[in-house]
Amino acid sequence: MNNFENSSSMSVPRDLSHGSSEGDEVHPSHIIPPTLPNHNDPHFNIGNSSCNSAAGTAKPRGRPRGSKNRPKEDSKGENMGMRPVTLEVPAGVDIINQVANFAKSNEVCIAVTAGFGKVSVAVLRNVLSQAPDRVYKEHLAVINFSSTYVFSPLAQATPSFFNVTLDRMNGELIGGTTFRMVTLGKVVLSAYVFQNPHVFTIEVAGFH
Repeated sequence: MNNFENSSSMSVPRDLSHGSSEGDEVHPSHIIPPTLPNHNDPHFNIGNSSCNSAAGTAKPRGRPRGSKNRPKEDSKGENMGMRPVTLEVPAGVDIINQVANFAKSNEVCIAVTAGFGKVSVAVLRNVLSQAPDRVYKEHLAVINFSSTYVFSPLAQATPSFFNVTLDRMNGELIGGTTFRMVTLGKVVLSAYVFQNPHVFTIEVAGFH
């Protein structure tokens, strides 16, 4: 009898997985809800995370390894294009010699497209006829002047021509290929300079 009473008064071990003691219970008011992101915040960026560091997003400073300075273009290089220039020829000199000397000293070819001013001497030639050269020693106004001078470092002759149209101050116009023109005052020429022109040989096919 005593043994049964002692056995009936024995405490049963508490299963901790099915409950907790009264002292271990957490009151609902003590639970702190998680903080949700504010999408209206202008500083909020859904693409950024705390995993991104400042070092990972910063751009590298300085020049990349292996980079070199860009080579400067040579003003006298083979790929030099046409450049517009203006030539002012002083009084008392031959325009033809001045244009040729300018091309030789700068090692460029030159194509004169226009010119204006006055000359006192002009020697004209008609290359399509056997007529003698015409020499004019008087005040002449330059109406139109065009020329091409091809500079070549070789000893061979360079193909060049100088064409002019002049006003004899009385309304008569004269013109032709000129080989000498002496300026009466300052003559201004508009031209283009270029280098290394290509020479092409055009083959004419026979007519059938």
